[in-house]
Amino acid sequence: MPVKVQTICLDKTRRIFCVSDIHGHFDLFYQALRQVNFQKEDQCIVLGDIVEKGPDSLKMVRFLMDLQQKQDIYVTKGNCEAWVLELLEDEETLARYMQSRKESIFWEMFEEVGGDFAHLSDFVQKIKHVYQKEFSWLDSLPVILDDEQMTFVHAGIQTETLEDNDFELCLTYPTFELSAPTLHKYVMVGHLPTVNYCHQYPDCNPRINHEKKIISIDGGIGVKPDGQLNLVTIEDLKKKTISSISLSEAIPMTMQKEQKASEVSRSINWLDNQIEVLSEDQKGYWISHCSSQYRMHVSKDMVFDDQTRVYDVTDYQLPIQKGDQVLVYRETPLAYYAKKDGILGWVLK
Repeated sequence: MPVKVQTICLDKTRRIFCVSDIHGHFDLFYQALRQVNFQKEDQCIVLGDIVEKGPDSLKMVRFLMDLQQKQDIYVTKGNCEAWVLELLEDEETLARYMQSRKESIFWEMFEEVGGDFAHLSDFVQKIKHVYQKEFSWLDSLPVILDDEQMTFVHAGIQTETLEDNDFELCLTYPTFELSAPTLHKYVMVGHLPTVNYCHQYPDCNPRINHEKKIISIDGGIGVKPDGQLNLVTIEDLKKKTISSISLSEAIPMTMQKEQKASEVSRSINWLDNQIEVLSEDQKGYWISHCSSQYRMHVSKDMVFDDQTRVYDVTDYQLPIQKGDQVLVYRETPLAYYAKKDGILGWVLK
């Protein structure tokens, strides 16, 4: 499939906001826009995956469609948009998909138009008609946005001759920062949550790799249980300086005592999560991370695949001052697993 490239001309005198991988989390996105006092003269770039894995995919599509009619909103296609369009033409796969995933644009359409799931062909024909504008808009989205000073794509590129890129790779490049080609112009991407590049502690915030000229902004909302939505402001397009705000779905808690950050710690994520179980006790397992030989203790529910892999885990302890507010995702008898300023770690009770 050919790669659609749209040339844009960002106005450096006006604010430029960027976001990726909203995954149907309309309320968080709208809250972020309000937090930065988003105005009609502002520009916004959305790096794909606006749908699926969250509660309001259809609302997100309609909101961006409407907003594009009023101001400079640029949206690229992500793998989730491409997948939705593919499912429309494969009813057998669509049936399996809808049975396995309840947070989907298809279920939202099903609730709006009604129908009988047992007669999926009728449902597909109906939504193709009722949502013709929405599907046409998704299909029309460019894969790459190219400004004079920066390129924007959902997952990555394999060549700076943009039209020569592979369609699927642009949407699914698995580890762009690790294996990107030599770039002469900065590329901003989403797709892979930034926390997956972290080794010492899990950091969900946007990251800039100036050596490789890559800016990654996916905070993992909808993909990671402790993910966040990052809304990035390009402060200086020429100097490639950014700032960001981040919003999460978690309960805030005020800490009552201080603790220092870990001097030594490790973050294990799905890019490199093979482990060996060393021993077992009542609270969990002592494991050794195969690639680093780092040892840590994890709860039993974090180990899977016949005790050869772990979900995202860390033994990092957050630096805490009394009165600090953190977002709590998990509680054990001894500690809270929490996030402070986009960084995940443990707070001892």
